[in-house]
Parts: sequence; structure tokens; C-alpha cells
Amino acid sequence: CANPECKEKFTNKTFNRKHCYKDECNTMEFELLKTKAITKANKAKSEHKLNDMTMLKYWTEFIQPVVNKIARLVDNGQPCIASKLSTGKRNGGHYHSTASNKTISLNLHNIHIQMEQSNNHQGGDSVKYRHGLIDIYGQQYTDYIDMFLMQCPTLNLTKDDLIELKPRLTSIARRLEKLDMICPAKVRMRLRDEINEEINIYQGEFASFKEYQQRPVHK
Repeated sequence: CANPECKEKFTNKTFNRKHCYKDECNTMEFELLKTKAITKANKAKSEHKLNDMTMLKYWTEFIQPVVNKIARLVDNGQPCIASKLSTGKRNGGHYHSTASNKTISLNLHNIHIQMEQSNNHQGGDSVKYRHGLIDIYGQQYTDYIDMFLMQCPTLNLTKDDLIELKPRLTSIARRLEKLDMICPAKVRMRLRDEINEEINIYQGEFASFKEYQQRPVHK
């Protein structure tokens, strides 16, 4: 019998039964079957909810939070990009808000660590956010985010694309959590390039600040 307190040997007459027929073992068997039934029902409910979701709903609930988390992990140990504070709940704060530009809401160059007070209650602190980018990363990088990223072609992602993307994002987040790195500004810019390219939503200069820097300048 699978009950650790029961030493009874019994012949299994029911498929997959692990407990004998004593009252206490029957109770354990019932609880086991009930747990399995609840798990199965919850899974079916989740799948039904997933099937009913629109692409934008899935994006908002399952993709954007993980991308925001990745940005926070890249900026591990850094103060708020806008307020410079180091205490409080940390968000992945968008320079160009998701409402104003959905296309680049998954671009890591557009997301930096920001305290919730600054991100939500101060309306994003856009002026201070820009000054923070200049102070930490320089004018060229700030111009790249402020102006160039706005030219990014519209993403034509389907819900199936996002479902396929989710485990890749989760894997990246877990990897960064395990590394638990505190990186200087240049390394954080490079990480954003590399992870953008790994995620493979944005292409070329829209994924990589390095490629943007290396582009030919027309006079």
C-alpha cells in the first residue's frame, strides 16, 4: 500500500490504484483522486480561457510582464532611471508608453528599471526619464530611443507567435535570475542588444543599438 503508515500488501484490482481498502487508505485514495480531478479541471479551464483570449489580451497578460521582468533583471541593482531612487517597488518603465506605441513595447531598449511611484503615479516622469538616459547612457543612445525606435515598422504578430515566444522569454528571465549580475551601463546596453536579437521580434538597427551606431551616415 502507498500509505506510508500502512504495511498492508494488496493486489491491485483497479487500474492505477496505489492504496489498499482500509478506511484510512480509502480516504487517502479519495483525496488523491480528488486532487487529480481538480488539477485536470483547472487545466481545462485555463486552456479554455487561453483559447478565448484575443492576441492583445495574451500580449498584455503573458508576454509584456515577462519582457518587463527581463528589463528589470538587466538593470539589476540600478536606481530608478527617472527619480534615481533605489527604494520602492520596481517596474519595467517604458520611455514610450505602451499606450502611445504598442509596436516598441517589447523592445528592451525602450524599457528600463523604474520605481512604481515614478512610473505610475508620476505619469512616467518622461522628462526625468530622458535626463536619466542621457546621464547614464549618453546623448546618442537617448536619441536612438527617443527618435529612431519610433520609426520601427508595425509588428504583425499573431497569437500563435506570442504563444511560441512565451517559453523563450521565460527561459531568458530564469537565466538572468540565476546569474544575478550587476552590470555597468555599457554591458547593459549590449545585453539589451543580445536579448532583443535572441527574442527575434525586432530586426537590425531596431533590435541593436550597436548596429545603429555602425550605420552609414549620409551627408
